[in-house]
Amino acid sequence: MHKRANFPVRLNHPRVGELTPNCERLVIAGTDSLALVVYHPVIGSADAEKLSLLASVDLPTAAPATRSGNTELLG
Repeated sequence: MHKRANFPVRLNHPRVGELTPNCERLVIAGTDSLALVVYHPVIGSADAEKLSLLASVDLPTAAPATRSGNTELLG
């Protein structure tokens, strides 16, 4: 992997408000432009605290996914 970019990205989350994590784009060597994109906060920052809060919150479950009008859960 080759590190190509590292820059902050501003996001607005409905529960915790504004987040500004760093975005790193890591290009996978030997592929045609395949990359791994990682978003992460600065350790000890307010963003890290907000993400920890989100990880601890009991979020509501999403509606079941459907396929062609089928209301059964996809497995």
